[in-house]
Amino acid sequence: MLAVLADAIYTFRRTAGATRGKDRRLFAETAGWFAESSTARPFAFAWICDALGLDPAFVRRALRGGGPRRAPTRAACGRRPS
Repeated sequence: MLAVLADAIYTFRRTAGATRGKDRRLFAETAGWFAESSTARPFAFAWICDALGLDPAFVRRALRGGGPRRAPTRAACGRRPS
C-alpha cells in the first residue's frame, strides 16, 4: 500500500503542469484518485490512508505544498490506535 501511495505522489508531482497530452491525462487521473473520499474499493486513496494511519487531508495539503512538515500521529488526527 505504501508503494502505491508513493508512486501516486511521484506521478502527481512529475506530471503537475505538464503540457503533453499523455502527461496531462495522467495528472488528471492521479489528481482524481487523490480527490476521492470513498473507501469502498481496496487501494482507493482514502482506504490506503486509513490502513497506513494517515490523515487524507494532510496528504492532500502536502501535495498542494501546504500544511505542516511532519505527518500528524493517529492521536493528533482523532484516531484511536488499532
